[in-house]
Amino acid sequence: MMIRKTSIVLLLCFISCLAPIAQAGHPMVTDDACTQDTGNQQLELNTDGIQWPDSYTRVGSLTYTIGFQPNLDIFVNAPITFSSPAGVDDTSIGSKWRFYEVNPVKIALKSQIILPSGEEDKGLGTGATSFAVTLIGSYDAGPWSFQGNLGLTYNRYALESDQNAYNSLLWLVTAAAGYCLTEQVKLVADTGLSRNPDKLSTDNPAYVLAGAVYSPNNRLDLDAGIKFGMGCASCAAQINRQVGIGLTTHF
Repeated sequence: MMIRKTSIVLLLCFISCLAPIAQAGHPMVTDDACTQDTGNQQLELNTDGIQWPDSYTRVGSLTYTIGFQPNLDIFVNAPITFSSPAGVDDTSIGSKWRFYEVNPVKIALKSQIILPSGEEDKGLGTGATSFAVTLIGSYDAGPWSFQGNLGLTYNRYALESDQNAYNSLLWLVTAAAGYCLTEQVKLVADTGLSRNPDKLSTDNPAYVLAGAVYSPNNRLDLDAGIKFGMGCASCAAQINRQVGIGLTTHF
């Protein structure tokens, strides 16, 4: 029984690592087309508790971003799994380039290289360098804002067992809306659908998310959100719910 439970936890940790890369500002999955501007920097810290059908995992993430040009950001993201098996997951390095801007519409392209920093034997990574690209559209006509993402992730697997079990090419389609309740409080909603990593499944997991961001000043954002899986109760890649908090500093 303990061996079976451990195997399930390893599987779920690995599947969570395989999810198409998004890495939007917490608690969102859908990213926006905004950039930091030249020389401006941002540091994001967040943690989430994920309830699966038969287990619970706690994860976190640290992301550093710097504005390289007015319309170009460079970032490094280091995800972490705190629950057993604990460790650093696959780290990514990437850029976000806003190539179109005619207010209130902005369009950007995010590209990432995913480095094999996680131990694939523990389910913390793929063991090989992978790649991701996301097309981002934003419409900002305050107090409302809307975003849409189309993402592709190409995972490479070091273990033959993973190559046989999981899809290499994963897609992600998401949409989100935000409403500025006050100058300091923003309410957000997010939904999306992604390809199931499991080769044996033809069903794809989806999610809905709600959250809020509180900005007491222009240098600090505090956020909280809750996400629910839907549409694929039999999918190992679908969560029951995910609750998280985050902190972002701008400097």
